[in-house]
Amino acid sequence: MVGEEVIRRLYNDIHALPSEQSRIIRLSIAGFKGAEIARRLGISINTVKTQKYRGYRSLRLKLSKFFFLFSSLFALLTGLK
Repeated sequence: MVGEEVIRRLYNDIHALPSEQSRIIRLSIAGFKGAEIARRLGISINTVKTQKYRGYRSLRLKLSKFFFLFSSLFALLTGLK
């Protein structure tokens, strides 16, 4: 149940990224390498690297806040028993 919520949250956050970052992250998750992503999207490999870095950084920040809130709530709830 919790794992499904994390995955759902991750995909929602990916789709909320700027469109180029979202496309690059989704292609990366699908297994495409940087050069192939660049070729498919008609952009430079450096653009792929930059946008991928920015996208993953944004996701890390969003998910770290989510996990902090989740772990805080879990600690609070388990402390009440």
